[in-house]
Amino acid sequence: MIHVDFYRIKSEDEIEDAGIPEYFWNKDGIVLSEWTSLFPEFEKSVVESAASGSRVWRVELKIISESERDLEIKLHC
Repeated sequence: MIHVDFYRIKSEDEIEDAGIPEYFWNKDGIVLSEWTSLFPEFEKSVVESAASGSRVWRVELKIISESERDLEIKLHC
């Protein structure tokens, strides 16, 4: 299992330079990523990889109020 936090990454080039895409294309591993939406092109490519047999789950947590959250889980396939 690998955790990637995209919050501190500054560019798509930095994603490539760090070798992060390899984690996502390895079908034997599990990648938990945060803030992937900061890089829409990369996020789109990850979701599209579901068409090639990878399982891509998107978990989104939305703040509704100070004491309430909404959790949405989607499977892309």
